Amino acid sequence: MQGTENYRIAQPREGSQLIAFPSLTDAHFNHSVVEIIDYVPTGETLGLVLNRTTPLTLDKAIDGIKPGLKIPVFAGGPVGADRLIFMHTLGDAFNNATAIAPGLFVGGDLDDVVNYINAGYPIEGSIRFFVGYSGWSPGQLKSEIHTDSWIVAQPLSNSEILTLTDDNMWHTAVKRLGEEFREWQRMPMHPIFN
Repeated sequence: MQGTENYRIAQPREGSQLIAFPSLTDAHFNHSVVEIIDYVPTGETLGLVLNRTTPLTLDKAIDGIKPGLKIPVFAGGPVGADRLIFMHTLGDAFNNATAIAPGLFVGGDLDDVVNYINAGYPIEGSIRFFVGYSGWSPGQLKSEIHTDSWIVAQPLSNSEILTLTDDNMWHTAVKRLGEEFREWQRMPMHPIFN
């Protein structure tokens, strides 16, 4: 297991992850892992909450998906809840995809994605869909990091990013932080169960 000195990083950057402190009880971010998809040190930051499942499936979110394909859609954050974003490891398979980390991309041509899905190519571990995103105004994320809302960390593996869900992802990310954060593992997502 990597220790804290290898996993934590000083400043956020595109492709890094934010791990929520257990004390962050906001419903959108409690026990969340957020992938930074756009970062400008003096500007705005955009991210996707990776581990919030929803009851929504892709066939209900967009047209053209073959009937019967119940592909989950995750809640990427509280901003732009009418916006569909996808993260994937498929690179050039989709025109206009943007690399955010080695082997990890966001976006691309939606028609390419629909064709990929309808052709029966693998979804699990290759692509994940989100409604909404998370956003921070200039200086806001830095302030939240300094007031112990977030730890900035190296990302989980691309496979973990695209397969782990819910509290399991948060606990996996926290475990990688090392012994110093062992107590976090005992903190439930909902303090009422404490």
